[in-house]
Amino acid sequence: MSGTRAAACSIMLVIVQVPGQASAGPLYTQALPAVQYDTLPSPDAALSRGFTALTSVVELSDGRILLSDPREQSIVVADFATQGVEAVSRTGGGPGEYRIAMPIRALGRSRAIMVDGLSRRWLLFEGSDVTQTLTSSHSAVQEFGNRFPYGVDSLGHILTTEPGPRADSARLVLYSRGEASSQIVGALYLPDSELPGGLASYEKAFLAIDGWIAVLRIEPYRVDWRRPDGTWIRGSPLPHPPDPLDRADRERLGQNSRYEGINWPEHWPPSAGGYQLLPSLDGSVLIRRSRPTRETVVRYDVVDRNGNLEVQLQLPLNQHILGFGRETVYSVARDEFDLQYVRRHRWRTWQE
Repeated sequence: MSGTRAAACSIMLVIVQVPGQASAGPLYTQALPAVQYDTLPSPDAALSRGFTALTSVVELSDGRILLSDPREQSIVVADFATQGVEAVSRTGGGPGEYRIAMPIRALGRSRAIMVDGLSRRWLLFEGSDVTQTLTSSHSAVQEFGNRFPYGVDSLGHILTTEPGPRADSARLVLYSRGEASSQIVGALYLPDSELPGGLASYEKAFLAIDGWIAVLRIEPYRVDWRRPDGTWIRGSPLPHPPDPLDRADRERLGQNSRYEGINWPEHWPPSAGGYQLLPSLDGSVLIRRSRPTRETVVRYDVVDRNGNLEVQLQLPLNQHILGFGRETVYSVARDEFDLQYVRRHRWRTWQE
């Protein structure tokens, strides 16, 4: 245990209103379970080399990790035991090369893929070696086009989105890497917002390695799951006590002149900004919560495959979670120069 487990209260109430209707009071209330809090345990390994803007980590079977940093335009393999960090590829247009260092996603058994939709290049990894390069001449790359991937699975799929029938919607599209085909599997609500990115709230989805899709809903705040067989699990509303948006928040978020005169909301949304969902290899998904100015921690809700909140993780303000291994979680800690350092922790400490 990390030693910080606590329960906030025995019952929380969520106020549910009809979307689009103003209401003088709640239409009904629903009791929600208590929130259990925890932190990550101390790291059991850390890299001494700093990075600039890491976006992904893939754990290999021998304990090394693949890392991508688009600001440095680097894809490297790192070894905690030796502290070695070596490039596994380079920018370019030849075999095994990439134009943009996009996030790398695990496929299992030390296999991974990097999908660069903008450049229409896919790199396939076996361990730390690039074993195959697919370019725009490949049918699957052509079919996928320049879309952004929201996760891959070991069953041969990539999840992405395309414009929906309305301006405030998007379709969830599941692509088959082998058959160069696709199917629409769901939809997302993307409300138009004049608010700064730190307040803009919209639905998100991510494909886990075993084919399950997590969908973050915002009305109410919950996680729905799509099984690989196409059936759905609707999650229950998750705890989200009202968090007032105060003057300090508006000053921090509204520094850009284009936000002058906007209608600020009274409360923070549960989750906002461009943070992606983080599926762990044990089946849960992590949601990074909004951070008011007065907050002294970074919070993640850990939600299971029934849509229930398991625990809320709290990290120091200079840290965030990068990704997961088999029984590990990788965090990033920023120093005073804003360099990022990767640390490895044991996962699931609150169950011990």
